Amino acid sequence: MWNQEKKRTVMALVIDNSGSMDGEPMIAARSAAANFIQRMNPNDYFHLFVFNSGVTKPYSGFVRDVGSNAVSYLNNLLANGGTALFQATIDSILQMNQTKSQDIQSGTVRNYGILLMTDGMNNFPPQSIDSVYSVLPNGESADQIHIYSVSFGSSSDDTTLRQLATATNGAFFKASSSTIDSIYAEINLEL
Repeated sequence: MWNQEKKRTVMALVIDNSGSMDGEPMIAARSAAANFIQRMNPNDYFHLFVFNSGVTKPYSGFVRDVGSNAVSYLNNLLANGGTALFQATIDSILQMNQTKSQDIQSGTVRNYGILLMTDGMNNFPPQSIDSVYSVLPNGESADQIHIYSVSFGSSSDDTTLRQLATATNGAFFKASSSTIDSIYAEINLEL
């Protein structure tokens, strides 16, 4: 019953697959992201972003249409390259702003969130956090885009991730290989 009454969601999953994620961290992150998509309502919409030295968006669509393809993609995702954290954050915010604008024009009402997971600090390309803040929602609207940032491991930029979550009335989480899936489940329930 709750699933039928819950407002539909648009979610951007922004997943770090930089070289430092190699091994157990990548396995846990892939599994948690795949489980997140599988927990979503089939009528929810999502954008999947992955980033290392660059940012790609391999899938966008309703869970019912592209969810299984996105899960297969995630299950084969490999870790390599640098950490384009700021560019991935900017790209996901701009995409969500565009989606929300289209929803407003069509009269569609949904929840909007970004799940941003990284184990590192922005190192490629070199750019300032100010470039992220220039596109960040202002935190004043109840129906705004909320960032749920997940710090994975001990080398991530917790200060920046916490600031992004706080600025958008989202939430910050500290994760490990053993807790990341339950954190993603908690985020899924919040939306």
